[in-house]
Amino acid sequence: MTGPIATAIAIEEKLLSNYLRDKAGYSPAQISAAIYKLTTEANDSHRGLYGNNHAVYKLLRYGVDVKTEAGKPTDKIWLINWDRPEENDFAIAEEVTLKRGHERRPDLVLYINGIAIGVIELKRSSIGIGEGIRQTYEERAKKLFVDEPANMKLLVVVAKLLTGFDAPSCTYLYIDKTMRDHDLFQAICRTNRLDGEDKDFGYIVDYKDLFKNLVARLCAEEHGLRFQPVVTPGSKTSP
Repeated sequence: MTGPIATAIAIEEKLLSNYLRDKAGYSPAQISAAIYKLTTEANDSHRGLYGNNHAVYKLLRYGVDVKTEAGKPTDKIWLINWDRPEENDFAIAEEVTLKRGHERRPDLVLYINGIAIGVIELKRSSIGIGEGIRQTYEERAKKLFVDEPANMKLLVVVAKLLTGFDAPSCTYLYIDKTMRDHDLFQAICRTNRLDGEDKDFGYIVDYKDLFKNLVARLCAEEHGLRFQPVVTPGSKTSP
């Protein structure tokens, strides 16, 4: 499986079926039952992304229990040969487009026996390993927080992500660091972005007593006065 393909398929059923038949030696009935159970767990709409991934992991790691005939014992179908890794079929797909809720395009997708098990994002050679991992994680975290809030309900940030991206679904902001000027304004405005009919405003919990200076600054600017910030070391306010 080489060269770019248009749409990602997490489970290439034909490739998986060929492996289970030709290399693992399972019967058509066993193969059909195992693939059905795998695809059902992978696409369960009643669970989130984490729940589906966890269910698929258990099938890959511990095998699929199937029963092809009444009265006969349950068969264990191994989708991956853990004892002899070289017996598996490995493949790499380039520039795959993932389409499920929102579109992503990782550089490489890794397949084992037709099952997508990982992605690789390629970075410029001038970027160190640590920075490359950080960029990949940051983009994924933003995507989850904005597009799939059910799968990422809390995002702890230090600086960049506090004001650097738009997230209308963000309803609560807990501030426990010193902020000022446009950074503080951006954080407040982002939290108060409307998000359809389910959100009229956002909630901001100020642990650093920042709003005292904010209100004073607004009043001073409105009356043409010079603003002198009030600094209270170590002060905090309760929610």
